[in-house]
Amino acid sequence: MAASSTIDFESINEKAANSDFVVSRTCTPSSVIGVHEVEVYEFEKPAVDEARDSAPRKSRGLLSPGSAVTATIAVIKATLGAAALSSTYAMVSGGFIFGISLLVVMCVLMVFSLEMIVTSMEITGKTSYAELVPHLFGNAIGYWFQAPVLVFCIGAGSSYLITVTDILISLFDAVVESDTWYGTLLTRRIYLSLLVLVLILYPICLVKKMSSLRYLTLVSIFGIFYLGFVGIFLLASEGVSSDFTDGTVTFYAPTGWVSCLGAANTFIFAFCNQCNIPDIYMEMSDRSPKKFRLVAAWASSACLFIYLLICICFMLVFGSEVESSIILNMSKFIPEGNAVVIIGLMLSAVAYIGLLVLVQEVAVKAQPPSSKKWDQACRDVMKRDSYCMFYKDDSGAVCHGSDPPIPCGPANTANLPIIPPPPGFDECRRLHPSEGRTILQVLDDNDENNFLWGKTDDITKCLNSLSITNFNALFTLHNLKYGLAETYSFVDIANGLNNSVESNTCGFKKYSLDVDINGFIDGKIKEYSDALDPMTPEEQKSFLMKSIPAAHFHLALQREVNRLNDAHTLYLPPLGSFYYVLPIRFNSGMMDGAQIVTLDMLPDLENRYSEVYGRKATIHKNGDIIVAVDGKPVLEWMQEMVSDDGPYVGIYQGSLQRLNSVFFVTAVLQRSVRFNPPPEEPLNITFADGSTETINWLARVSDYTKSVGDDAVSTLFFDALINTNPLFDRTVKFETEFYSKKDGSLWSLADESSTNGFDREVMNRLATSQLGVHTREELTASTYTRLALEASPGVSETTVNWTQGVGFQYALLDDTVVVFVPNFVPGRTEEEELYKGFSKVQDFARENNVTRLLFDVSSNGGGSVLSTWALHVNFNDTIDQFFEENPNLVGDPGFIHERFQQLYLLVNYAERLLSTPGDPAGVEAPEVARLKEIEKMILSESTASDRAKSFHVFLKGRSFLDKNSTLGRQLLPQHGWYLFDGSELVQPTTWQPFDPPLSQFTDYKVREWGKPSNYSARGVWEFCNSLLSETMSEIVEPNYDKNYWTDVAFVTDGNCGSACSDFTQVLQLTGKATAFNFGALADQPMDVASFGGGFVYEYDDITSLLNIASHLGYWATFGQAEWSKERKNSWLNKPIPFPSSARARYTWSLDFAPRLGQDALPRQFYIIPPHKHLNMWARNL
Repeated sequence: MAASSTIDFESINEKAANSDFVVSRTCTPSSVIGVHEVEVYEFEKPAVDEARDSAPRKSRGLLSPGSAVTATIAVIKATLGAAALSSTYAMVSGGFIFGISLLVVMCVLMVFSLEMIVTSMEITGKTSYAELVPHLFGNAIGYWFQAPVLVFCIGAGSSYLITVTDILISLFDAVVESDTWYGTLLTRRIYLSLLVLVLILYPICLVKKMSSLRYLTLVSIFGIFYLGFVGIFLLASEGVSSDFTDGTVTFYAPTGWVSCLGAANTFIFAFCNQCNIPDIYMEMSDRSPKKFRLVAAWASSACLFIYLLICICFMLVFGSEVESSIILNMSKFIPEGNAVVIIGLMLSAVAYIGLLVLVQEVAVKAQPPSSKKWDQACRDVMKRDSYCMFYKDDSGAVCHGSDPPIPCGPANTANLPIIPPPPGFDECRRLHPSEGRTILQVLDDNDENNFLWGKTDDITKCLNSLSITNFNALFTLHNLKYGLAETYSFVDIANGLNNSVESNTCGFKKYSLDVDINGFIDGKIKEYSDALDPMTPEEQKSFLMKSIPAAHFHLALQREVNRLNDAHTLYLPPLGSFYYVLPIRFNSGMMDGAQIVTLDMLPDLENRYSEVYGRKATIHKNGDIIVAVDGKPVLEWMQEMVSDDGPYVGIYQGSLQRLNSVFFVTAVLQRSVRFNPPPEEPLNITFADGSTETINWLARVSDYTKSVGDDAVSTLFFDALINTNPLFDRTVKFETEFYSKKDGSLWSLADESSTNGFDREVMNRLATSQLGVHTREELTASTYTRLALEASPGVSETTVNWTQGVGFQYALLDDTVVVFVPNFVPGRTEEEELYKGFSKVQDFARENNVTRLLFDVSSNGGGSVLSTWALHVNFNDTIDQFFEENPNLVGDPGFIHERFQQLYLLVNYAERLLSTPGDPAGVEAPEVARLKEIEKMILSESTASDRAKSFHVFLKGRSFLDKNSTLGRQLLPQHGWYLFDGSELVQPTTWQPFDPPLSQFTDYKVREWGKPSNYSARGVWEFCNSLLSETMSEIVEPNYDKNYWTDVAFVTDGNCGSACSDFTQVLQLTGKATAFNFGALADQPMDVASFGGGFVYEYDDITSLLNIASHLGYWATFGQAEWSKERKNSWLNKPIPFPSSARARYTWSLDFAPRLGQDALPRQFYIIPPHKHLNMWARNL
């Protein structure tokens, strides 16, 4: 791993405060700086005039790239077009008085429209017309806008190509013999069009900047202007048309509405250049709306002049005989050898070649990615308001206010200004207790690490100094593409949920969700691809081995996945060693009919705060009323924190559930970097007495000194820790050896991860321990949080006599039996999972003569729901086809032996990949012995046909794995392939397997949910039938009466998710129970559940098996399956372990609520309110 470099952001900020040199925003991609997807903020416009004067310029001459003259020429070029040839005809047919007037009006409107565009660009930061439209008018209009732009580009390009061909044909007809081969080539439209397109237009379209074509642009503009000279020449030589001399002219005014509209269309098109303006404006070195107004005025005046000159001259010469294109009128003079006209035709051809190139530039450049991703990255780096913009000295994108400039795109990584740290400077080493900046907390029950508590700024500086190579970043993106973005079951629904065509029987409203996770990951990969493509192999290697800030990279991915608001689908960065917590928390209640927020101090965290900051966190006391935080009303601030743009986005679908969980349910107000970004500023809390106090966050980092020694508190160690994953090293080693991927590919960089000098075995153990954290960090991990939990208000065990059951507890409260269900993971056995013993609750109720039952499922995070869904793998047909096409090869002993040798490698690889780290390496897997006997038997066949037949049976029977082994049963189900198994779901009406097998997937249905996509038939769990008819009857006590309860209810705090969501929806939607919830905002009911049920896969739990299954499928089908061939040249086309200790999880199946109807969305996306919302707040009941 390449050593990281540290940027002194404080020095940069200090300099930038004195010299803001940025004049505009852009949306150039970024991987150098990690980014967050947020709405674009509106900033006070910087004083750019002084900045422009102080900034160096590369634009020196009139025609230098980026000069105002070059921009004026580009606007003229973008404006002049085919209208110059057809406007004369439009003026004659539509009336020349009307035509001249309309040309003048369109000229003025052009100036105003261009000024509006560039002003909007400055305000919004959008740098293309395609971005500007959806930002100003919404995504719906933006999507509709794409089609006209595409039609315009294709139509205008085709029109110009036809025009150029017509001009050349008229010339070649006069100079070549049409019956020769070259005459045919130069006078037949189809051949000449192809020649012009391939030999002239396509090479010119490959330039990257329009300013590179400024000289061709000059010639093109001259060609159009020369047409005006031709008109003057013809007027002088041919005279005025008889239509004017004999007084018969009739085209002063339009001849009818049709001709009027046709003329108006032509004149409007004559000044149509708006799509090109953002690109022209962004290439100006010294740009502003005011300066561009002059550019627009000069350009529009020049265009008006040439249009009027051409129209009036040709109209006077030809009168009513004007053709639809003046090229047709001019071609009549070619046989006469009129040199002026011939030169005019030749220059016209050149002119329209240049104009076509501009059309192609629009098509290519009008679709940049959204700037809001990179704006936030600049804010993160600058620690103040900033945004990503084109540096006026070059085309590179930099952060506004950075001096020296900080690039915000991967292509500019080489130019990243690195300010070297002082010798021996290490931001993480400063956290060593000997430096006096941190307080050591010894964890006696932990053999690996202790904790270091310190100030937020100090620990965040350590976090921000950690790095990841571009190579590992790119690997991570590919893993997320194939292992999350393409397998998350809600991916298409989330991409525009509000656009879903759906209905539900209860009329429930949908959540608002619009996240294109596929597009986001693809866009990030494309950023790297665009940066790498023009590089040489050596430059690529150098670029990929450079380090970028790890926190910014990982937190950008974390935030985008969090925006899905699905606790089952997360990206957990390898930054779990960093943790932040407030020494106070917030309580809530009602006073005088209004909700209030009060202070709740946590004594032990308060003591830790005093140790770290040298003072008390607050002089106020418990119960003091808080009215504002950071200058905003406290409840408004809380809503902002949990909004889709806030730091607590994610986990739960609704912001009300998030608000309740973050502020009023969770024991402490925390930021675990595994789930949320670190805090940037302390909180300024205003109390009802008018005083305001600043309360800092406490920060904590893990100290692994007891595992690796004193050097554990260092950047080198944390870099090694977050970038180590032994599973990744094993997988890469096999991929490069088995597929010979290493030479000449990016895999040549995938060497064993560096441990920076630390013991590899220890680092692998620590990394594996990090990977073992499957769920949200337990708050009880620290003494202080444990005490915070004990201090939580609510019903204590001393006030209520609880009886313990398996997975639940129950007690009598007034005339109701309350059953508390903390989660739906009651035990390991089937009986425990089915809550055997629940009948005792009814016995308890009978003893106390009560018939009311209340389930308390507040903060129930769910549990186990078994499910799967998959795709069909066309396995047998591919094998049959290969055998038919290669009859001699498949019976060849050498070929069969080679295939078995590869199979042995695969099986041994599977054994090592699934083994526990530290197991003996190099030992042959037991399965290999069985396979060697099979190979021996196949090769013993006397003829090639018999060997081929046996080999064919071996492959189609999938005998390359023992189906009785654990691995065989997982990878090779009876039907399909791992994860493509259809055995768990059965038909909902007959409770029988789908027939034919896997037809629930092959006979899919297109649903317009979010982005239209294919969905399998609905099924029910196969185990439910036997469970309901057999198992439950054995578990339920004979004396249990399902009709005993007169009233059933449940209560939640909005944190009931996953299997708890299934539990509550059944009770509520069947009308069996009354639903209550409490918390969040007063009088605002929230969804009874926080996220829907479904089957969840932990990325690392299934990646190894999926990796092996894909290798076996590739091997068994000889790499000839369609999927394999499509991705043959992809350097990475399957999920493999992360190159770091990052984790991911995602929802694999969709759970529906049948009571909502066949056209309803999955339960996850509906807001199902309770029957009653209670204005009460409690951390536990």
